[in-house]
Amino acid sequence: MKMLILSVGCFGLCFYSVIAQGFTFESVEREKPATETETLHELLDEYDIRTRPNVQKQPVIVQVSGQIQQFKDIKESTMEFTSSVFLIQTWKDPRLRHNFTGILSLNGDEVSERIWLPDTYVPNSNQFTLNGKNQLAVISKDGLVYYSARVQIVAACQMYLQSFPMDIQECELRIESYAYPTEHMQLAWNKTKQPLVVINTQMAEFEIADISCTNENVTYKAGKYTRLRATFRFERRMGFYLIQVYLPSLIITILSWLSFYIDPKDIGDRVSLGITTILTIVFLLGTNNSYMPRVSYAKAIDWYLITSFMFVFATLVESLVVFKFYRSDDMLNENEERKAKVTEGYKPNNAMRTQLINQDAPLSRFKEFVGQWNTGSQKPVRVEVIGQIQQFKDIKESTMEFTSSVFLIQRWKDPRLKHKVAGTLSLKGEEVSERIWTPDTYVPNSNQFTLHEKNQLAVISIDGGVYYSARVTIVAACQMYLQSFPMDVQECILKIESYAYSRDHMQLAWNTETSQPIQVINTQMAEFEIADIKCTVENVTYKAGNYTSLRATFRFERRMGFYLIQVYLPCLIITILSWLSFYIDARDIGERVSLGITTILTIVFLLGTNNSSMPRVSYAKAIDLYLITCFMFVFATLVESLVVFKFSRYDEMLKEDKKTNITEEVIGYKPNNVMREDSVKMDALKQQEATSPCLVDENGETRSLRIAFAHNDLYRRSRSSVVLPKCIPKSYVYTSNCKFSLSQMIDRVCRVLFPVSFGFMNILYWYLLTLK
Repeated sequence: MKMLILSVGCFGLCFYSVIAQGFTFESVEREKPATETETLHELLDEYDIRTRPNVQKQPVIVQVSGQIQQFKDIKESTMEFTSSVFLIQTWKDPRLRHNFTGILSLNGDEVSERIWLPDTYVPNSNQFTLNGKNQLAVISKDGLVYYSARVQIVAACQMYLQSFPMDIQECELRIESYAYPTEHMQLAWNKTKQPLVVINTQMAEFEIADISCTNENVTYKAGKYTRLRATFRFERRMGFYLIQVYLPSLIITILSWLSFYIDPKDIGDRVSLGITTILTIVFLLGTNNSYMPRVSYAKAIDWYLITSFMFVFATLVESLVVFKFYRSDDMLNENEERKAKVTEGYKPNNAMRTQLINQDAPLSRFKEFVGQWNTGSQKPVRVEVIGQIQQFKDIKESTMEFTSSVFLIQRWKDPRLKHKVAGTLSLKGEEVSERIWTPDTYVPNSNQFTLHEKNQLAVISIDGGVYYSARVTIVAACQMYLQSFPMDVQECILKIESYAYSRDHMQLAWNTETSQPIQVINTQMAEFEIADIKCTVENVTYKAGNYTSLRATFRFERRMGFYLIQVYLPCLIITILSWLSFYIDARDIGERVSLGITTILTIVFLLGTNNSSMPRVSYAKAIDLYLITCFMFVFATLVESLVVFKFSRYDEMLKEDKKTNITEEVIGYKPNNVMREDSVKMDALKQQEATSPCLVDENGETRSLRIAFAHNDLYRRSRSSVVLPKCIPKSYVYTSNCKFSLSQMIDRVCRVLFPVSFGFMNILYWYLLTLK
């Protein structure tokens, strides 16, 4: 009986198990599959975003590709280019394997908050902006991660502009890992035919000729890293410069040749045309260089404009030379005509008989000479500092500051961080400052200090030694002394101090393992070159205590080629150009004043343009002294023109007065009488001729004042044949009382005095400037 009951019990138990198991299978079959959100939650519940995949195994291989939306701007003035990039990275993370049907995705800020990401950055970027909302991570079943992010990059590009505007520029985008050396992570371009694709290739000024993608290994103090390099070859379209610079310059140069078709005696019109074309070329030269960097060499477009300037200047000089020869020719013709009139009917050994001078002959050609002519408790923490300066982005005189992108490296020992892990421990990004102690170093003379928090790395060795590297951008104040500008040498300082820890708690020191603790990676600058770097240590005292101050002094020497081409040379030529007024007739005051005013305004324009980018210092810079001196020379030329014009008017007034007085005194002419032949008065005229004043025309020819007046005012009425003495010979005139006009003498002296004085000033200026 017992056996029967036991058998029935076993049978019931088995039956119940089978029924229960069937119901379980049915419930599982009817259970809904997990959603994407649930799968992600389960997958990432214990996921550590600070740990890279494949720890203590093979390095993570990150394949990189990109789609460049467009190149927004390529600036020569700052030597940088801006691009909008969809940066795509793929890698395998075994911790992210899943059984979800399909793929898992994360987007926006949750990407960087929930999964590990490579710490890639662009070392040659001046500005790197990640749009947090424009991120996407797609995770496949085998743990392959596809990560895309939209970034805006402003990167430095070293440009060589000797062939501008027919130049070709090669600009780079460099991609590296900030914290992971090659044994932990390796970067590689995606194996597609072209890992970088430009979606919108249209640019106003450039076209993309080629894109090359290469990779290399670079070594820093923290180890060896992989660098991806994308090189873009930009070819400049020169249509803009053909239309805006070359064509106008060509037309202006040809236009200046119109002076060859203007009558040589119209010197005012020819000089006005020459001055206008010269100023137009100077304007084109200044406008073209207003958006260019201050390079110390001449660009191809500069050579073209300077050559055009020289052609236009030569045309102006030709006008003056031709005018001078024209006056000489006119003088010779007048002498020949006068000789023909005087010698007509003349026979040797007989008294010369002359015809009456035409009553319309202008006496205004003659001038009378009126004068003569005669420059703690415990040991303090020792923090060793090293700096690698990526580049000096900008050195501004206007704000007296300089900008630098620096890899600031600090080393110290923290006994609390000793460990027994084989190798080193590392922290990166924001977790560095969140999890370990770091020195509170700062730059006291900085106007702006930007720490790129994602670009931080801390490597901890077994003995607790900490190697901490951070990328910072510093805009620091620099007291500049510009008295010798543009041949000045500036010393700018970067000061590094602790804000809270005095010398009793922490001491800063330059690293002694290297000969130069501060190194500059990219030394190329448009306007300056680095002559020297000095690293010193000082102790400074504040009310809170004594502190250590590290000082790195950079000595910058300015290249002055830009200023020679853009300021000194135009100023020199404009000053010389103003002296052309010495060769214009003193009575043409309109042309001389027009030339003087135009050259003065040009010097003022150069002075204002040069100081527009300078600080408002209370002293004159060397370039200011040069421009002011040129201004004074040009102004003196204008004043000389006014003085000479005044003397010429005085000469004419004296001439008119002498005309009446001499006629009445010598000949007895009265306006209401008509003189008949009077041998007595003619004898008196002959006797006094040797001592009579002489009239000097503009070409140096002389005539007896009395004889000339007698011909014109007296004998023209009688119309009778009168025996008159001939004019005093030229050889006798210069030994008598005849002298040059004062206005002519002043012009002739200034033609020598101004160039000699200006040359002496230039020799003295450059000599003294070189001594400084």
